[in-house]
Amino acid sequence: MYHVSHEGSYLSFDGTAVVSPIATETHGPAMDTLVGAFCAVSGKDHPDWDEFRNAMVRERRRAIIVTPTNAIGLIRPVWR
Repeated sequence: MYHVSHEGSYLSFDGTAVVSPIATETHGPAMDTLVGAFCAVSGKDHPDWDEFRNAMVRERRRAIIVTPTNAIGLIRPVWR
């Protein structure tokens, strides 16, 4: 079970998770996963892909891809 909460809202879900390999090179399957994750979350391209790729290798980054099978939660509006 996974749980995410933020400012009074929460989401709990069951599912499966796959951990990508560690990025050890600036091009390849592991980096493709990290680039795809960045674009999916940010909704835009990175301003400097070389910087991004080098940082992912230097920091030995990896992605966790979660496929939910069941979810429950509560979304509270945030007034600003």
